[in-house]
Amino acid sequence: MTVLLSKILSSVIHPLNFAIYGLIFAGLLRLVRFRKLAAVAGAVSVAWLTFWSTPALVERTLMAWEQQYAPTLPELAADADIIVVLGGGLQGASKPERPTPDLGEAADRMWAGAKLYNAGKAPKVLLTGGSQPWNGLTTSEADGMADLMISFGVAQGDLILEDQSQNTYENAVLSEPFLTELEVQSALLVTSAFHMQRSLAVFEKAMPNVQWIPYGTDIQTVQRAPSVIEWLPAVATLRQSQAYLRERVGIWVYGWRDYL
Repeated sequence: MTVLLSKILSSVIHPLNFAIYGLIFAGLLRLVRFRKLAAVAGAVSVAWLTFWSTPALVERTLMAWEQQYAPTLPELAADADIIVVLGGGLQGASKPERPTPDLGEAADRMWAGAKLYNAGKAPKVLLTGGSQPWNGLTTSEADGMADLMISFGVAQGDLILEDQSQNTYENAVLSEPFLTELEVQSALLVTSAFHMQRSLAVFEKAMPNVQWIPYGTDIQTVQRAPSVIEWLPAVATLRQSQAYLRERVGIWVYGWRDYL
């Protein structure tokens, strides 16, 4: 239920979806002769889409959100008992159409986890991520992540796979038995900087006896030189805005469900 609620709300407030729904609503209002209200609905829809897709208007907000957990060099990270890498950076295989996992933008999560491991920051890596049946996946994220981590130099015997979780809350709850069995006292938590605030809060509540050390990665928004280009709506900015809005929705839903 929580997975579907988060995804439905995220879809509704997605700037493009919101604009489409708003314009459809405006059209219906116009059909029933509420012309002024239709004009307002149309203007709000266009303004919402324009704001969240224009770099000059939104990038400072996005950058401030990410820089709460700005990444550092792996060799400067703290030592820990284990590295926990959250799924979301790839999609598992979907045979026969896609015989191998498909890497996404957040594949930086696996790269960062491997770099921490290779820098000797922890002797074990836990990969957490299952599969969502509506995506048509035939293997879990954890399985796909393991293949990638091994290619990055992580020993297969040092990988622990949690392959049943479908969201961030389940990442934490279903990882807890593995960490308890290993008597973990400290863990490096690796996920996208956009995703870290919610992830850290969930893991700290699920396992309060573990010292959680956030290690953000997958930075999407960086400082750019002033230019007329930043006033032109961009698909990349729209995508980054959606990630931000999705996290705000996720935090609200998780707070409502007492997951944080």
